[in-house]
Amino acid sequence: MQRLRRTKDFYSQVYREAVRLFEMGKSIREVAEELGISYSCAYAWYRGKRKPRRSRVEEFISYLKNKGPLPIGELKRVFPKHSELFYLANQRGFSVKRAKLPRKVRGAYLWYYLPGQEEKLKERVEAYLKGGAH
Repeated sequence: MQRLRRTKDFYSQVYREAVRLFEMGKSIREVAEELGISYSCAYAWYRGKRKPRRSRVEEFISYLKNKGPLPIGELKRVFPKHSELFYLANQRGFSVKRAKLPRKVRGAYLWYYLPGQEEKLKERVEAYLKGGAH
């Protein structure tokens, strides 16, 4: 039976656990077996030769955390495939939300935000519609 390829999300989460296990004094082989990764992967992490890169979904969520609610016009400059990232994030258990304005507003008819940012979303949409900066 062929093993499915793991995603960047998996490796970035497992990396943090591997570092913790190394700090506890576990061997490379023990860490590899416990986390279900290859010996060569655990070895490279132990030696500091490489770290897993964050997935595009993680970057998308982190961007929204740092910048707050953003209109589609601004977000698609950084994340051209914003819609795909939105669906992937929600499939993977991250709660990313979208708000659609009742009327078409060029570059701002759709807003992306995270739970807890609803009040800031409301403020930014109102400011955007009044012609101010958000």
